[in-house]
Amino acid sequence: MHRGLMADDAGLAYLALLSGGFWPCSGVRALGGGERRCACGFAGPLLHVHFCLGGSGAGDVCGVAGEARHEWREGVRRLFHQAGVDSRMGAGPSLAKLARWLGGTADSPLPPQLSLSLPPLFSATFGVWAASQRAAFVPRMFPAAARVPPRL
Repeated sequence: MHRGLMADDAGLAYLALLSGGFWPCSGVRALGGGERRCACGFAGPLLHVHFCLGGSGAGDVCGVAGEARHEWREGVRRLFHQAGVDSRMGAGPSLAKLARWLGGTADSPLPPQLSLSLPPLFSATFGVWAASQRAAFVPRMFPAAARVPPRL
């Protein structure tokens, strides 16, 4: 991630918006102030960690985007290995691990080339999944009454 962005709701919203994966990462938005949920229906803390890493470590398991998540994880491991950097950060999912896998943070910097190659990988996996699944999930996640009408 860009060094000025944090792995919080606002920072992840930027990456998710650019990748086309904004809508399933419900942890980065709440439409109309409603309850934030993952595309799988999970409502709880660290929704972006839950969605991207398959769970938040609290016994929750994300049931959507499994193939995209697996492809992304394998790509992350490959890129870290090619750069000679260890991709592991503890045994379970965490916000720190997600931030590192999205390009690093000021507290956990990565080599520049590795840092620049991680966001496009996210876009090529989760972004492609999000684009292919949007029609199936969006109506269920955003009821018609909650949708903002388009500006004319």
